[in-house]
Amino acid sequence: MDFIMPQISNLTLAILAGGHSTRFGYPKMFAKYGQKTFIDYCLQFCFKLSQSVLIIIGNHPYSKFNYPHCFQDVYPHHGPLGGIYSALRYSQTSHIAILPCDMPLLPPHIYRILYEKRQPLRPVTVKVKNQIHPLVSLWPKALSSSIEYYLKQNKNCVYEALKNLKGFTLPIVSNPEIFFNMNTQKDYNTFKFETFLQPYAIKP
Repeated sequence: MDFIMPQISNLTLAILAGGHSTRFGYPKMFAKYGQKTFIDYCLQFCFKLSQSVLIIIGNHPYSKFNYPHCFQDVYPHHGPLGGIYSALRYSQTSHIAILPCDMPLLPPHIYRILYEKRQPLRPVTVKVKNQIHPLVSLWPKALSSSIEYYLKQNKNCVYEALKNLKGFTLPIVSNPEIFFNMNTQKDYNTFKFETFLQPYAIKP
């Protein structure tokens, strides 16, 4: 039995799916389990949290997707920070949450925790056992112009942006495995999909 949670009205979920996937061999968003692609599972995940969901697809062609809210990067070839900026640019809410398409074990309650700790002018990200996960993060739309400035200066590092914007790092107690990042075909072939599909216990 899955857990039904109220959606967050003033939050946009942005799936970052524009990476080159060089080590994986083809775009990871199109990797499949059963009849669904990873991007399908990401959308299913996001709609548990909000009705406002975007896919930022870098320079991939729109024709690959059967989803109306796909956007190419405003500033191509600037990595994940360019994707974050594009999400901020196209969102209609005060905050966006970033979901990498290659971290399939993330539970929804991580994003609820981030939203509860939101800051009006600071990004919020999580840290588990002294490791910061900059793409599991929440960004105020008010930071759009600051991030655009960094991109125009070819400053594309998300860590540097978090530092310059005085990002708030939220230490959480969690199993580090939920931040598993699927980078290679070996990761994919050894991934325990039955774990991925199990509902997560949400504790207050």
